[in-house]
Amino acid sequence: MWLGDGALETNSYTDFLVNAITQIDPLVASDIVLRRADYNAAALEEMLTTALNGRVLVLVIESLDAVFDRIGIAGTRALRGFVETHSDTLVLASAPTLFPAVSSRTQPWFGNFDIERTRQLTVRECTELLRRRGNDTALAAYLDGAESRDAIDVVYQALGGAARVWHLIADTATPETLSDPAETINKALDMLTPSYHAILSELPNVERAVIVTLGRGNGDAHAFTVGELAAHSGITANTAAVTLRRLTEHNWVVGAKRPGADQRRTYYHLTDPLLETYIRRQTPHRAASTSRGNDEQLPHSFRNQKPTVTGR
Repeated sequence: MWLGDGALETNSYTDFLVNAITQIDPLVASDIVLRRADYNAAALEEMLTTALNGRVLVLVIESLDAVFDRIGIAGTRALRGFVETHSDTLVLASAPTLFPAVSSRTQPWFGNFDIERTRQLTVRECTELLRRRGNDTALAAYLDGAESRDAIDVVYQALGGAARVWHLIADTATPETLSDPAETINKALDMLTPSYHAILSELPNVERAVIVTLGRGNGDAHAFTVGELAAHSGITANTAAVTLRRLTEHNWVVGAKRPGADQRRTYYHLTDPLLETYIRRQTPHRAASTSRGNDEQLPHSFRNQKPTVTGR
């Protein structure tokens, strides 16, 4: 069974079961639709088991965070119960980040996934992804030129190599859009804004406050020590340290030493440059002074930067 990105038709656990049954045994689909009110979750689970007829059930789910949010805590608990009682079930899922429904000890699915994080793509791999997804001769010709290498290098320096971001860019890539790095970055941010808003809204208050502080930065500083972050966030140093440890484990934040600086100090920053840009867009005191295309909207690594060629 496959649930596509967002799974708009799945708004409850019973919707989830109906979707599964319909995909596995389309012959019963019309009967379920006509008599939907006659089937409760237990009856649908029995129908699904019958439809499987001893076969392994493989659930492939995109945007698991969105699906779990729609079916609610009761639905995720019921699904966990079904999987426990039907051992021939495999759940293969993706999500933009590690989210509370699978990372919190209080949630039904905590500890039940083997979690793998996607690695960052290289500049060369991002270019190849654009070439394959675009399937456009004009785009392919543009990507072979020096101008495209300059532009893609700049976008890469600003956004990093997150596969999800480059898939979004590739979906609408043209020579005209790629030749304007600022527009490429803004378009990617526009597409990811709803996702960022939803994910940040689900976080505990302290974690969200730390992420927002890191995203806003302090002048040109976009990396903080524990003490600096505590002072800017209005929390204790101990709370900041514990929160940073948790956010680092969940890949929101990364810490590093600064060459030539006091090696006892670790400086933390967000792993996602585009998230930093989203947070700055939401900062009230900057909103009035920013406009589309303004350098203030762009990640700090991109501002005032001209295209430069890096090694490949």
